[in-house]
Amino acid sequence: RYGHLRPGTYDITSPCYAAETGRYLDPLLQRLANSSGDAESGGPGVEWRQARPRLLEALAELGLPAEAGAVETFLRTAIEGREYAKFAFSRNLSAALEALADWGASQGLGRDTLADVMLEDLLALRAGTAHPEAVADWVARRAAEGAAERTLAERIELPPLLCRASDFDGFEYPSSQPNFVGSGCVTAPCVDLAGQAAGERSLQGCVVMIPQADPGHDWLFGQGIAALITLYGGANSHMAIRAAEFGLPAAIGIGETRYQHLSQASVLHLDAGNRQIQVVQ
Repeated sequence: RYGHLRPGTYDITSPCYAAETGRYLDPLLQRLANSSGDAESGGPGVEWRQARPRLLEALAELGLPAEAGAVETFLRTAIEGREYAKFAFSRNLSAALEALADWGASQGLGRDTLADVMLEDLLALRAGTAHPEAVADWVARRAAEGAAERTLAERIELPPLLCRASDFDGFEYPSSQPNFVGSGCVTAPCVDLAGQAAGERSLQGCVVMIPQADPGHDWLFGQGIAALITLYGGANSHMAIRAAEFGLPAAIGIGETRYQHLSQASVLHLDAGNRQIQVVQ
C-alpha cells in the first residue's frame, strides 16, 4: 500500500519502499508490533489545548467561525486532505518513474543515466519529433550533456529570495527561526543524511538531519531516532506533523546557515521546549 514512497519523491535513482522493504518498511512494522500503543504523557495535544482559546478568540474578532468543534474539524480535514493529495500524487509519480526505468533497462540505460536526461528529450522521443537512429546512444549523449549542465548549476548559489539584480552578485543568508515541535530534550550523536543513501548506518538514538523531508522520508520514524532537524519546512509541513504524531522532538526549517554549522557536529543538544539547539561536540 505504501510501496510507492521513496526518499526524494522525484529522484529516479532513489529506490521506492516496495523495492527495499527490508530497509524501509520492515523496521516500521516491527516498531508497530512492539509498541504498547500508549500515548506519551501530555502528548502534542497539550500545546494545542493551550493555544486553542487564543486562536478561537482571534477568529471571533475577525468575524470568522469560532466554534471549537467546527474549527478543529476544518483543520483536521484540511491537513488530512492535503496529505492524502500528496500521497495519491506521489503514487502516480512513482509509477511513471518505474515505467521510465523499465524502458531504460530495455535500452540498456541505467537509472543514473536517465536522471540526467531532460524531460523535453523524453517527450520528443514519445511524440516522434526526435528521430535518432540509435535511441540508446542518443539518450546517453543527451544524458551526458544534462550531467554537465547539472554540475554547472550546482556550482551556482542564489539567495532564498531574489529581490534585486545585485542579489545575483552577492548576498547574506537571512536568519531563520526554526519551527520547534514538542517539548522534549535530547542530547545524542548527530547524523547528517544529506548525500547519504538510506541504510548506510544505524540511526538508532541519533539526532537526524535532512535538508528537506518529503513523505518518502517517513521510513526514519521506524529507525528509533531521537530527534529530527530539517533545513527546509514550516510549522505545518509534512515532517512537522509527523514528528508531532510520534511525539518526536524536532526543529523544522532551521535555515541554510545554521544547518551548515550544525552538520559539522558529532553530538547535538536539542531542547524543543526551550527552542534551543546547541553543539555539544
